[in-house]
Amino acid sequence: MDQDERIENLKAEIRRLNGGVDPPSFGIDKLPKDMAEQFLTRVIAVETGQAEDKREPLSGDGKVW
Repeated sequence: MDQDERIENLKAEIRRLNGGVDPPSFGIDKLPKDMAEQFLTRVIAVETGQAEDKREPLSGDGKVW
């Protein structure tokens, strides 16, 4: 599976979690693919309770979202 397919699968999972409704994209398609994939993965983790803390670091630079 290539990155475009993974991103589309992540979007589909978010849509499913959102009751079948497309959530706002907020320009996700304009982000670099690596960043978009990481962001979508984090959204799913937060929405499904897999994230330990909603302010978990996105990277090792100490910044949180």
